[in-house]
Amino acid sequence: MTGRRSARSDAARAFSSEGRLTRRAFLARTAALGVAASSLGGLLSACELAARPSPSAVPSPFPGDDGTPPVVHPTPAKATYGAMLELGAIAPVALPSSLQGLLDEVAGDAGIAVLGSGYSRHGTVRLTVTADDPSLASQAYRLEIVPAADGPAVTVRAGDEAGAYYALLSFAQLVVADGSTHLVRAASIGDTPGFSRRGAILDPYVLPDVGVTADSRALLLERIRFGVRHKLNFLDLVDRKPWPDLVRYCQAHHVELMNAVGYMDRLTVTPRVEVKRQLGELFDAGTRTFSFGWDDIGAANPEALARLHAGIFRDLYRYVRGRDAGVRVSAVLPPYGGVPGKHLVGSTNGEGERYLAVMRDLLPDDVLVFWTGDGGVFSSSVTKAGARAYADAIGHEIGLWDNDTITFSRARKPCTGRAANLSEVVGTYMGNLAGEANWTGTDGEFAMLTSLMYAWNPTAYDAAAAGVAAERILAAAAMPASATARERAPV
Repeated sequence: MTGRRSARSDAARAFSSEGRLTRRAFLARTAALGVAASSLGGLLSACELAARPSPSAVPSPFPGDDGTPPVVHPTPAKATYGAMLELGAIAPVALPSSLQGLLDEVAGDAGIAVLGSGYSRHGTVRLTVTADDPSLASQAYRLEIVPAADGPAVTVRAGDEAGAYYALLSFAQLVVADGSTHLVRAASIGDTPGFSRRGAILDPYVLPDVGVTADSRALLLERIRFGVRHKLNFLDLVDRKPWPDLVRYCQAHHVELMNAVGYMDRLTVTPRVEVKRQLGELFDAGTRTFSFGWDDIGAANPEALARLHAGIFRDLYRYVRGRDAGVRVSAVLPPYGGVPGKHLVGSTNGEGERYLAVMRDLLPDDVLVFWTGDGGVFSSSVTKAGARAYADAIGHEIGLWDNDTITFSRARKPCTGRAANLSEVVGTYMGNLAGEANWTGTDGEFAMLTSLMYAWNPTAYDAAAAGVAAERILAAAAMPASATARERAPV
């Protein structure tokens, strides 16, 4: 199923006989005319009587797929689609110089050349990009693709360069190849993400007897690139130091790189000078976001425990902030999942609530606290009410650390059970695909992709539709054998 495009049905082959309108061309025309999908059943029966396509039409604009005109994923906040337009090379009319490399990369992935602004021939895409529109928020963009005299005109307006990049990624998804010809679907898109940080943990834990290898680094970058093409912008490295290629890639592609430090009581028992030495190495390697954690321990004697943890946290916080005042810092606390007043991880008799009450006053104001959902360590349901209860108890901004992404990968099941309105309380989504996650075939990519679809537009997210879309994307991508058909190298 994965790595293969859907075969055309016998009926579709019949429609293409003797020059008659193909099913794919018919679907493209009806989509361009705004015909509802629910009306197509009756209309398809009239395909035998359809007229020959006009000379300018392309009989089969979607070679090798199931005949569905291209759309953007994750689903934009607002989008209308039109006809398929022939395109040639891209000739920027206006483009911030800092975006040239990203345009070259996106266009190269789509098989389109980028030429100088003076280049002109039929089908040339005229591209205009504005990346500092004050009317648009960070990461938001507006994309217009319309027919013009010599070829499609593409206009991007964005609140910042990250938004402009996401617009270019959306544009590329609307491009299809038909032999030597490229087509792009006309569209008008207004988009902004639901969660401002959409992240993942993609690499397994480092094995002490193997260590970090060149193959494992290449594999991790391969996974990151796949996520970034679908608007991932946050990455957590588990027990490893970033390396130059990774840091450069993240910086160039608007990906925030985080190192989570600590687990159980490691930050408590490890000499502080040793912890700071490790933090200094991470900082020197390029990390500018840190998370300090005491997860998976109990909360007995909660007031004293909280004061102990807060003292260590504040000292480490001052250390990294002393290196760079712009460093972002997060925390994972012993009662990291569940709903206060009902059940908290590692807590009995109200210990977790008492711990959070003390930490609430002792943590620096700008610290984000990660939470794993209503159900605890793994949570099949994550609600706005549960998030609000935890955020109120800790008195800080919270982020969702979604361990159930592991479950989604094991079952090849789309992200599900997360509230459509969760981003009203939570601004950070982190899908955990490390350690126990299943990366056999494309299961890991499937889980990551559907989680990113949710994180970009939670209000419009539909798990079943996301699963279908993810299968199509993975089939079309035909991920390299090094990433999908072989067993992963130890990391």
